[in-house]
Amino acid sequence: MTFKLNTIPPGVPTWFIARTHRFTTHTHWRDGALFADDPKTRRHLGLIRAFPHERYIELAVRGPYPHNFFALLRDGLELTLARFPGLRIDRLVPCPGHDGEACDYQFHYEHLLKALDKHITHIQCLESFEEVPVQVILAGVHRHSLEVLIERFEDVRAGEGQQQDGVMDELHNLRTLMQREFIHTFQGEQRLTSTHCPNVFALHIREKISSRRWIASTAMRLQLYCQAPGFWHPCEIGGIYPIDGAWSWRKNRMEDEEGLRHYIGQLAAVFPCISPQVGPWSRSSAKTYAKRIEADKQQMRDMLTTSIKDVKLREGRRDMISERDASLALHIIRNILHNADPEHQWGGLEKILTPEGHYLWLCPYHRSEYRK
Repeated sequence: MTFKLNTIPPGVPTWFIARTHRFTTHTHWRDGALFADDPKTRRHLGLIRAFPHERYIELAVRGPYPHNFFALLRDGLELTLARFPGLRIDRLVPCPGHDGEACDYQFHYEHLLKALDKHITHIQCLESFEEVPVQVILAGVHRHSLEVLIERFEDVRAGEGQQQDGVMDELHNLRTLMQREFIHTFQGEQRLTSTHCPNVFALHIREKISSRRWIASTAMRLQLYCQAPGFWHPCEIGGIYPIDGAWSWRKNRMEDEEGLRHYIGQLAAVFPCISPQVGPWSRSSAKTYAKRIEADKQQMRDMLTTSIKDVKLREGRRDMISERDASLALHIIRNILHNADPEHQWGGLEKILTPEGHYLWLCPYHRSEYRK
């Protein structure tokens, strides 16, 4: 991706290089650096280069599945550029190519966003004059590509038995990217005291009650999850709260509930990507952990298919949630958690601000990675 600027400010790209130090390969110079998602395997390499005289920056990632690492580096670069009010930026996104052939054409990022707003699904490449899906161009570049990521994840998982190593690697990268993109949607609300709270959880229905206001009349149990991208998992100790619908929701208006319906639908659409593989954050056996994860995933599926009458929710809401609905949902979720746990223990989760500007609610094991 190319960032054309009206000027290259002092500190660009050096501030970005310092911010991204945990990915260093110890190969850097005044106007650029080489990064790796894993310094040991170097499976994905990222390159940042600044051209002061031409006044542009290039960010590129190469590897089998580059979208995840690219999205992370880009967030860090955008955060660096945001430090300069008034800086004019023209973002260019490369064409993904045609029939396996590379293409040198670059699309203006703003044009792609306008196409999304107008529900235009394809846009013409002016190099080959072929139509290219807008969502494919924006995969890993813009958060509205979440639906494409979910569909790709489902396609790859369907062929999981073939080329096992490559499939597992791609699934992990897609899983990490999807989970980070979901969390990124609510960054604005996590900055506010009135709405900041853990917002990834599984819901277990304890008592099914037929009602138009299913949230307001259904007894449920909420299980909080650590939000480490690629490694979402239930809190090891605590973080489980019973919810009496009539008590918890009675003060919320119907339109507020609609915002929460949309939120839960989108969370449920991402939930199937959670890995059932146990890690060092859990003391459970592999079999017990996998059984627990699958039970949570099944509960989320059951909730959508049997307790919610809305067809869109039953299919899983994959269209991006509006800012209004996001704010309403986070307000309600925080009220629930505050009432259930006034001391805000929240299963040992604490909010961490990453170098890329992401707010994550992490368990002790995963937040230790950001405090080294």
